[in-house]
Amino acid sequence: MFLGGCPTLSYALYINDGLNGTIFNEVDSAQIRNKPYLNKHTVANLNLTGNFYKFQVEIINEIGSATSLSSSFLLASVPQKPSKIPV
Repeated sequence: MFLGGCPTLSYALYINDGLNGTIFNEVDSAQIRNKPYLNKHTVANLNLTGNFYKFQVEIINEIGSATSLSSSFLLASVPQKPSKIPV
């Protein structure tokens, strides 16, 4: 991976509190930092169903870093089965 011609050294993932907070905290750094070829990651400890979480990704190379715009995701649960089959 390259950022501006320099090899990627690391990534960082930041998340807000799920309550429209503007403070982002780093999550899962042990699974993300210093892994330049990482191409996916699952955040498993989200627990506020019905809330929007905002994420940001930071990419780090030898001359600096760049942070993405935030992306929002709604945490939803699996809907219940209908009591009767729709006709």
